[in-house]
Order: sequence, then structure tokens, then C-alpha cells
Amino acid sequence: MKNYLRPPLALLLSLCLLLAAACAPPPAVAPAPEETPAAEEVTVVEETVSAEETEPSPVPAATSTGEAAPIEEPSPVPAAEPSPVPAAEPSPVPAAEPSPVPEAEPSPAPAVGTDAEALTAALNQTAAYVYAAVPNPQVGSVGGEWAVIGLARAGWPVPESYYETYYQTVAAYARERDGVLHSKKYTEYSRVVLALTAAGYDARDAGGYDLTLPLADFSQTIWQGLNGPIWALIALDSAAYPLSAHPTATVPASRDLYLAEILRRQLADGGFNLTAGAGGGAIAAEARAEVDITGMALQALAPYRERPEVQAATDKALACLSALQGEDGGFGYRGEGNLESAAQVLTALTALGLSLDDPRFVKNGRTILSNILSFSHGDGSFRHSASGGNSQMSTEQALYALAAAQRSLRGQNSLYQMSDAARRGG
Repeated sequence: MKNYLRPPLALLLSLCLLLAAACAPPPAVAPAPEETPAAEEVTVVEETVSAEETEPSPVPAATSTGEAAPIEEPSPVPAAEPSPVPAAEPSPVPAAEPSPVPEAEPSPAPAVGTDAEALTAALNQTAAYVYAAVPNPQVGSVGGEWAVIGLARAGWPVPESYYETYYQTVAAYARERDGVLHSKKYTEYSRVVLALTAAGYDARDAGGYDLTLPLADFSQTIWQGLNGPIWALIALDSAAYPLSAHPTATVPASRDLYLAEILRRQLADGGFNLTAGAGGGAIAAEARAEVDITGMALQALAPYRERPEVQAATDKALACLSALQGEDGGFGYRGEGNLESAAQVLTALTALGLSLDDPRFVKNGRTILSNILSFSHGDGSFRHSASGGNSQMSTEQALYALAAAQRSLRGQNSLYQMSDAARRGG
């Protein structure tokens, strides 16, 4: 029995083993080879995409990062294609922000000094105010000659009758006084000569009187102080008036004599004042410059700068005024800034042909012109000082200073060089 049974059992066992082997699940390591090719395929795809991004085709460029798109592709087309957050926002931020910052806060002071439109606007407003305030100018330092000079030299369009009425007023005034405007203060003659000349009239015929004749008397003209010879020279040179022979003058005047008197009285600090050296006397060492008189002296010296001694005196006076200028661009008297002093210096710069923003006269970013405008009330009127109220005298001086500045910017004759004034009268 045993011999018969053993072979079948062995056969059965072998068959079972074969069946078990055939029916068993695949080995656990079989998936690994399948995943490996998949990973390689992804790597190839990524490398292919990366290579395409380096091509000049616009499509890959639009899919690049937000940092590269604004620099390499400024065109709006690539900026619109990618994701809106990284690609659309970097571009406008740098383009929009920097532009308004420098334009919104320019330095105001230098701009006022060179801005022709701002200057013209201020001048027109001041001229309109003065014209309304002085409808019928008289002979006088306020409401008279300075208003006429300012309006005429600004070219403000007043009616023709305005100047004709003023001329008739002066003629009547001269006839009433037999040609004597003042027995001592000969600056009265100089002021009226300038106003008549600015208005287009010959000052040698005002109601039959030659108002330049008294200026031919040297001794009488210099009596009141240094402003006498200064304004005599300015008035005579305004229209190249000749000096007639004065019938009673003990010392006949000449331009050279007036010029020498002004130069003689220059102070050690380079400036001038009203009384130092008066009457031919010595000039005290402690004498100090007065801004107004120094500015006026420069206006008188301006036409004679080709003379070496005049140029040297001019340079010293300019250095003196530059040192006296305040950080606000202005000038003061006894510690308080005022418009009139600044007006004289500005007029002097224009007479000398210097720029309104000459570096010597820009302090703390402020010019003389910007300082003058700081005294404005905004309606065309001006105040004498920062703490003062409306002043007609200050307003009239502001007017002619602004006119001088505008004429300088336009390349026209300086304020008192009046050969270009429209001629009226006979």
C-alpha cells in the first residue's frame, strides 16, 4: 500500500507548489520600475518648459516671474498675460510714485526771482491798485511822481489823459511858484524831472520853466546830503539832459563834479550814507553804510561803470550790500526789515545789469524780489514792514521796483534810462 500511495502524494505536492507559485501576487518591488520612468518624464517636461522660456517667443515671456516681466517686456501686452498679482503691480508703482514728488514741492524763493509770469502778475496787480489809489497825481513824494514813474515804466495802460493831466498839474504848480519847487531840497526837481520824462514830456518846458536848470547849481544841489548829487545825476541822465549855465551858481555843476562827489563820500565799509563827508568834510572812521543811500548811489553810478574808479567803487558797494542782506533776502534799518530798502537794492541791481538772482544776493534760498513780495497784502498794496499796515509810499516804491525787475527780465532799458519812453507834448 505504501508503495502505491507515495507517488501520487509527491505528484500532488509538486502540483500544489506550482499552483501556489502561479497564483501568488506580483512582488512588492514591481511598481518601482514603473514610477521611475514617470519621474524621468516629469523631469524632461520641466526642462523642456524651462528651455522654451529662454526663447524670444512672447508667450513664455508672459509666464515668467513678476520681477523679470517689467524689465524685459515694458510693452503692456506681456504685462496683461501673466497672473495679475506678480506681473501687473510692479510696473505702475515705480512709474507713478516718483514723478509728483519733486514737482509738488519746488523751492519757492528762487522760482519767484526768475518766474516772469509770477512777476508780471504781481506787477499788474500793484499797478492796478496804484492807478485806482492815485487817479489824479499831484506834485509830491506820495500820490505823485513815484506813482507816475511806476505806471509809465511798467507800461500799464492808463488813459492818455492821465499823463497829460499830470503834466498840466506840474506846469500850473511851477507857474504858481515862479519855477521854484523848493528853496533847499533840490531832490524835488530831480523827482519831477524823472516823472515828466517817464510820462514822455521834456522837463525843460513845464509851464515855461526849465526844471533841470536848478540842478546846474552844484552847491545848492548837494546841500541836503548825498541824495542831492545822486538824484541830480539820475535825473539828468534819464534823457541825456544837458546842463545849462546857471545864472547865479557859485559852483556850476557838471556830471563829472557830481560823480566825483559821490565817489569821494564812499565809506570804508564800501557803502554810503546820507551825511558822511557832507560839506567837503572828512568822513569819520566809524561811519556805517545805509542800505537805501548805497542802493541809490549804485543807481547813479551805473551809467559810468566803464570808468575804472567807478567800477571799483561799485564792486565795494555791492560787497557791502551783500553782507548787509538778511537771511530772508531783505534789508533792514535799525534791525527791522522794510520794503523800501529792498526796493532800492533791487533797482540798483537792474541798473547795473545784474541778474535778479545774482548769487551774491540770494540768502537762504531767498532773493530780494521774493523778499519784496513778502510785504504784499495780496490786493496790490504793500506794507512798510512785516508788522505794519498798508502804506501808499511802500506800495508806490514796490511798483517801480517790480517794473525795474520786469524790464530787466525782458532785456529793456533800466528803470531810469528813459530814452525809450513814449514822447508826448511838443
